[in-house]
Amino acid sequence: MGRCILRTRLPPCKLLGLFPRGYSGVKRATLSPRSVVRLHEAHADLYSPEDRSRNQVIRAGSFLTDSVHTLIATSFEISLIYPTAVTVWLNAGRILIIMYQISVEQGHLDDAGRLLSEVDALA
Repeated sequence: MGRCILRTRLPPCKLLGLFPRGYSGVKRATLSPRSVVRLHEAHADLYSPEDRSRNQVIRAGSFLTDSVHTLIATSFEISLIYPTAVTVWLNAGRILIIMYQISVEQGHLDDAGRLLSEVDALA
């Protein structure tokens, strides 16, 4: 409720000033990696470690979870984040969980451990 009141009272340009330095455009910062995931996920051979689209998806998902780490490290009120950014982070978690499952099936436990630690950032 407070979030809705805040949005109606302040114009969007004032809202951007509420984000921590470097996060004045959380929506813009997550847009590019989200686009990479959506573009490459449909064409990726997730079972092939050499597939370029698969690696692009993993890299973009890792970037998105790193942005969550960075934001949590600040004293920023997380409830002020745009819902779009939260949805993007959940989609990054979804693709990383899929990659974790594939890594476990193929016996790549080092990759599986790294992917699981990235997913834990979203929990």
